[in-house]
Amino acid sequence: MKLVKDFVLPTAVLTIICLVVSAALSVTYGITNPIIEENSRRQAQEALMEVLPEADSFTETTDALPEGVLKLYTAQNGVGKVVQTSVSGYGGAVVVMTGVKTDGTVSGVKVLQNSETQGLGSRVMGSEYTAQFFGVSDPEQVESISGSTVSSNALKNSIRLAIETSQSGKE
Repeated sequence: MKLVKDFVLPTAVLTIICLVVSAALSVTYGITNPIIEENSRRQAQEALMEVLPEADSFTETTDALPEGVLKLYTAQNGVGKVVQTSVSGYGGAVVVMTGVKTDGTVSGVKVLQNSETQGLGSRVMGSEYTAQFFGVSDPEQVESISGSTVSSNALKNSIRLAIETSQSGKE
């Protein structure tokens, strides 16, 4: 009787608790996952339209992409492409979405992810600095922020890679 009370009963209770919690977690995942996926899809679409607002819709390229390029989208109406890149910054990977018009000029820049130092490094990733790249075909035309050269160069390298990728294959 002591064996049942000290070993079997607590084990059975713990097993039942684990099964109930696992079932609840599974049901919660099943309910929330489609909502999360839809929100992610909508945010990605909004980001695409933000960096290339003249586009009507996009198709994602499934061809092999250069190193550092995560995704490549082509505007259906032919106004340009959107390139999502990942380059190394001061604090880690910097993921940037860049809209490039067919003439090779930047139509928009959105930093999706960065681990740059708060303050100087993160200023580079703000909209005030990224807006300076609009209409530019060479990222070197924009001056780096003093004190955050590595972060500035990461953003410039990302934009340069986006321009090169969007223009590759054109004669």
